[in-house]
Amino acid sequence: MVKKIISLGIVVSLILTAGIVLAKPKLVNKSARKKPDWISVPPTEKGYVYFIGSKQNTDTLEEGTKSAVTEAISQLLQYIGVNIVTKTEINQRIEANKDISDVLDQTRTIGQAKIKGQQVKEIYTEEYLDGERRFFDVYVLLRYSEREIQVERDRIEEEQQKNRQLAKAYLEEAP
Repeated sequence: MVKKIISLGIVVSLILTAGIVLAKPKLVNKSARKKPDWISVPPTEKGYVYFIGSKQNTDTLEEGTKSAVTEAISQLLQYIGVNIVTKTEINQRIEANKDISDVLDQTRTIGQAKIKGQQVKEIYTEEYLDGERRFFDVYVLLRYSEREIQVERDRIEEEQQKNRQLAKAYLEEAP
């Protein structure tokens, strides 16, 4: 009796394991023989910084590529030092003064980065089939000049300094 229960348990386990394996999406196409190393470890190159964007489980290759590039650019902006989402608490007395409020609105968004020269070095894609559903995983390698990063950081700092000086001048004029 015990042997039958153990045998039945083994059979059930094998069936469940087979079902799990069968339920796994099937890789039907990929853009390279193997997944590039840069997906896990960004390359290093003197004078450049690399950013990796990815989007998994997307319905179209175009949507996945666009999202992956957007993610890589978001990483670049964060690296430069631009806060993607910023919060600033403002004293009610200051908010009551329209001129001061306008100046502070400008300083709330901490520098809007002006990036140029970013280069998509490589895109790697995988296409999967899960039953009737087809979906994609997309990885993008973005390269950006360290010199351009420093130029943009300097520009943002200068812009912030001007905004702080303007806000200070308005505050000194406020009643």
